[in-house]
Amino acid sequence: MISDNIKGDSYAQVRYFWDDYFSEPGLFETIQFELAHSTAARHAWFDFTPEVFGKIPNKKAFEVQDGWVLYGDFIK
Repeated sequence: MISDNIKGDSYAQVRYFWDDYFSEPGLFETIQFELAHSTAARHAWFDFTPEVFGKIPNKKAFEVQDGWVLYGDFIK
């Protein structure tokens, strides 16, 4: 699922509900196709789980930021 989101800039927030981002054939090509054919200039935004983040083969391909909370307290 790809939805519009604005966090200072316009983003295409990608929600993929499985942990095989990097082994699912055509996934990133599909996302690139959607962005290329969109009427709005957007960047892809991924919220990876810690498990998926650990599986990223080349973290330099992504702009990685610290996590953040909209509101509330973080409790371990």
